[in-house]
Amino acid sequence: MIRIEILIPFIDHEHTYQSAKVRLETIKKIISTSGFYEIKKIQIHEINSIDLKTIVKVKISNTSEPYVYELLDVANKVFNTNEKIFFYYYTLRGFSSTELQNGINEENVIINNVSRIKDSILKKLKYSIQNIIIYKNEIIYQEDNYD
Repeated sequence: MIRIEILIPFIDHEHTYQSAKVRLETIKKIISTSGFYEIKKIQIHEINSIDLKTIVKVKISNTSEPYVYELLDVANKVFNTNEKIFFYYYTLRGFSSTELQNGINEENVIINNVSRIKDSILKKLKYSIQNIIIYKNEIIYQEDNYD
């Protein structure tokens, strides 16, 4: 199997992965702690039949809205069932990976392979959101500007 890094040599895959991780963690923090959003509770079996954008309600208008809805759109389109379930509880509901893996949360939800699922989500995000992608020439350009 050919690695995607070989097929797309002009993308800095390591920095792009980190960029996707920062985006996911930032949106998680905004949604779960800011008070700007209200998340509708859903049953786990509904995850594939529901548009994730319909369960996120804006309580206070803010500048993060386009980024939140862009992430929700990607989640609807490219995540598989297990990824959507993890995304719902981790990003939208604000549960930690440890809480989900051990079932120590208010809904007693247990998700196996948390690290693998999160890694899969990040790999999908890094190619799905244009402004997350970091190109190799951008890093060279940035290094040249700081000398």
